[in-house]
Amino acid sequence: MAIGRLRIGANLTPFAEKVALAFDSEVQKAVGKGQALNSILSNQKSVTVKNIHAVASSICMRPVTNNQPEQRLLIELLLRIDPSKEDPKTADQHRARSRSLALLMEVVEQSEGKVNSGWDLHRVFATEILPNQRRFMPSPQFQNDFELWKRYQERQYIKIAVYSLSHETVLLLGYRATKCATAQEILGHLLSSTADSTFLKEHIGPGGLQKDVRSVLEKVRESLRHRPREFGKNAVRAIEILLDKSTPTADRVDTALYLLFLCSSFWLENEGGLPHAELHRGGGRRALSLAVVCSDLQQFCGSPTVNYLSWIIENYVLKQAIRVAIDKLPNYRFFVMRDEEGYRLVKAQNPDSYLAYDISRIDSAYRLMEDLRLIDISQGLRLTSLGRKTLERLRNAHSASL
Repeated sequence: MAIGRLRIGANLTPFAEKVALAFDSEVQKAVGKGQALNSILSNQKSVTVKNIHAVASSICMRPVTNNQPEQRLLIELLLRIDPSKEDPKTADQHRARSRSLALLMEVVEQSEGKVNSGWDLHRVFATEILPNQRRFMPSPQFQNDFELWKRYQERQYIKIAVYSLSHETVLLLGYRATKCATAQEILGHLLSSTADSTFLKEHIGPGGLQKDVRSVLEKVRESLRHRPREFGKNAVRAIEILLDKSTPTADRVDTALYLLFLCSSFWLENEGGLPHAELHRGGGRRALSLAVVCSDLQQFCGSPTVNYLSWIIENYVLKQAIRVAIDKLPNYRFFVMRDEEGYRLVKAQNPDSYLAYDISRIDSAYRLMEDLRLIDISQGLRLTSLGRKTLERLRNAHSASL
């Protein structure tokens, strides 16, 4: 269902022509045929402000209202309910988007108005529990996509853990007059701060950093064996601590460390039966996949946990930052750079640019569905009558792929 095809210049497809005609009919209806619009489209050298104001609300980006001619077409364009109209070259990606949006609609439907933001969705992906405390039960058509979203979320845990350690490194460099510190100074600062943390004491007992990596890993694994949802609950709690800008350095460092242990334990317990486990192997060391993180951790079994923490700060934070920057050359993208004095802060960053959970795609999806009148957000997210009918059509459309 392409909007335009490139032949000699750009040409509208038949579907795009329908969208254009529907839009035009609403513009004509709103501004009055032969009045402001005709004046703007004429050969006159100037246009009055009055005429511009007259058409502005009709031609701007705006939510549609029920029964506007373009509403049905835009819903079809977004959700791709009729697979017979798809271009075979792009059908798979459009159908995947359609299933994901249907999955988000099912979460809203089953939550009964208790979902308020994308963050609520991440809790569901982590724990399979809805905000109304019911278990989320996706339709069979969307079960596979639910598993894909969960694997994506698990990759986010690794990202946030590493970025949290990077955040503390950037803060240290930023506080210094020279904006520079040696690797040993950075390690010393982060390690000394953990003495004040209570997070590791709560989860693995006192003296956590001096404990053998193997014993810490086994303790965390044991906590997951008989309580499968414990992983998601603890991961979400850790993420909340790490994303809180007011979290002290000690708690941020220890929480990031615990999250790496938690994710590795989850992988060791579930790798064999985990749907789409290949997503945690892809990317290797360059992308710090979960399989690589777990393998690295196991190499330290027999060593004190403090040695493992020192290693990940040096390799996941300092060396990885340089590696990523080099990959992006010739664009000068260094934020922390190695020089003869150690590691230097080259460019200050807004913490929101890296110490953030990726919720924008979920929130933007709900905003799109709100603009199409599929969802009402006035009292928590709820499906409208049109939304419920559309979701049922999506279930029927995707049932054939089972």
